[in-house]
Amino acid sequence: MASGGLVWASLLCRLWPATRGSSKSMRLQPEQLDCGAAHLQHPLSILQPLKATPVFRAPGLSSVAVAMVSNYTVVFLGTVSGRLLKINLNESMQVVSRRVVTVAYGEAVHHVMQFDPADPGYLYLMTSHQMARVKVAACAVHATCGDCVGAADAYCGWCALETRCTLQQDCANSDQRHFWTSASEGPGRCPAMTVLPAEIDVHQEYPGMILQISGSLPSLSGLEMTCDYGNNIRTVARVPGPAFGHQIAYCNLLPRDRFPPFPPHQDHVIVAMSVRVNGRNIVRANFTIYNCSRIGQVYPHTACTSCLSAQWPCFWCTQQHACVSNQSRCEASPNPASPQDCPQILPSPLAPMPTGSSQSIPVHLANAAFQVGGGRAQAGQKAGENAVPDGDPRSGPSTHTLVLCL
Repeated sequence: MASGGLVWASLLCRLWPATRGSSKSMRLQPEQLDCGAAHLQHPLSILQPLKATPVFRAPGLSSVAVAMVSNYTVVFLGTVSGRLLKINLNESMQVVSRRVVTVAYGEAVHHVMQFDPADPGYLYLMTSHQMARVKVAACAVHATCGDCVGAADAYCGWCALETRCTLQQDCANSDQRHFWTSASEGPGRCPAMTVLPAEIDVHQEYPGMILQISGSLPSLSGLEMTCDYGNNIRTVARVPGPAFGHQIAYCNLLPRDRFPPFPPHQDHVIVAMSVRVNGRNIVRANFTIYNCSRIGQVYPHTACTSCLSAQWPCFWCTQQHACVSNQSRCEASPNPASPQDCPQILPSPLAPMPTGSSQSIPVHLANAAFQVGGGRAQAGQKAGENAVPDGDPRSGPSTHTLVLCL
């Protein structure tokens, strides 16, 4: 049936014009049996045309080649304008990504396109004046695993231990699990790492760091591993084994004398670290080193409230007027437990005054233990005015205090 259909379909183009208006049968010569060969990649082989819903439409298509790769259908379409379209279709035949390559501008791509039988990573095609060997994917343009896998290119995947986006055949041991992450697995399978503790007090000693490594990575046990802090600072890493679907590694903290300097006007510094395997940094994460005592320097006018509202576990020492990370360093005295307990100026109305005149200004303070003998007041950038408490100093401390700035 199939061979008979092939013969009759091949006769179709020549048989109809030759027999129009005549009931006489006609015997065709063998050279007339190639109808369609010059126009189709394969001869016609059916009597009735196939009907289907198109999954992709574009004008000027001249050729097609299809490959099945990692649960995707990859369709290469040549055009009459000399371009090559690459369409990635998922299992539901929906377009998930597309890419356009200009092969020969203005020259139609010939209908015959063929994958390289020796290396399916290349596609042969012809235009009016040239033949080209085109790589099926440009994976190297993706620098990170997220970009590589997120591009939804069936040919591209993340080679974990080589930290690069490659064709599967270009990644060593890619036939084994977790060495190569395909687009079908999604960005959620990219290698990731969490550092514990994530926040480190600059004054505290730490025995080491715990690294929780997740994502698609082969077993790291037995491999040469270090923790890389940059600037040629590395410490030995140890992997006892997997735990709860993760890989756990232990790493010594970088030496204290190699801590990075704190940026100006900041109470913390962010440190980037990587796990280095066989000379390559395969996964990265950040942790923070903080210094509570710097908060008073960074925020001198709101030292107490800034200390107690910091994102680090800091405490305010009233007697030392200092922010510390260990409450035991504070002298025995009532110390504020929240920003609301810090000394603060309460809003109060003040009548306008002419320029060049002097006037005592009452300032209402909350949670302030103002000492007898006065202090200094500062308005804007100008300091040096006398400030004295208004009231009987023998009455003891109170929640609110009135101070006169002279």
